[in-house]
Amino acid sequence: MNVSFVGENSLLFRFADDIDLSLPPKIALLANALTDQFGESLRDLTPSYTTLLVEFQPMQDPAAIIQFANSVSLLPKDTANTADIVAVPACYDQHVAPDLLATATALKLNVDTLIERHANQVYTVAAIGFLPGFPFMASLDASLILPRKTSPVIVPAGSVAIAESQTAIYPCQSPGGWHVIARCPQPLFNHQDPRLSLLKPGDRVRFTPISYDEYRLQEQHYTIHGENDA
Repeated sequence: MNVSFVGENSLLFRFADDIDLSLPPKIALLANALTDQFGESLRDLTPSYTTLLVEFQPMQDPAAIIQFANSVSLLPKDTANTADIVAVPACYDQHVAPDLLATATALKLNVDTLIERHANQVYTVAAIGFLPGFPFMASLDASLILPRKTSPVIVPAGSVAIAESQTAIYPCQSPGGWHVIARCPQPLFNHQDPRLSLLKPGDRVRFTPISYDEYRLQEQHYTIHGENDA
């Protein structure tokens, strides 16, 4: 792990140059430990694929942060994959998955095989970004890798999409250049929830296929209970 100043009150911890699925859980552990140790002395923490950006208050001694981080980074390697698997519902129905058929065709797969391979994989949340609560998750089955669309389109909230070696869920309606193959009825971001985001870096995720009728029922449930508030 290397550390450098990227501003007067900002430190960048770099764990590696290349993406490694063992890193997001370790970065999440460090972020949680720093939050517990320094509390309001930290302005913000931004974990990414291989780095953690730490922004701190002017009165905070950066040397103390670095010293503490170096001690936390010595955690055993086997702590990186202890996170429980988060089951996320996904409806793979063309009513809510506008790119499902075209994606299967482009991949030279039938739709059932595409769904099976996407749903059977356990993904690691590598970063949250682009939109509040938007999880970048790695890695796709090699047979599902496609480049992004050449032109973005508007996609609805909950869209489950794939592009290159990743999958993601759009937490709100947004322009998107990924291939939408399913939709999740569960809100990804709620500013009234103390957790804010359903998923966080380091989480392990598996998609649970649900029918279109189940999707409608769950969507209605979350709307009635005021949880679809991205």
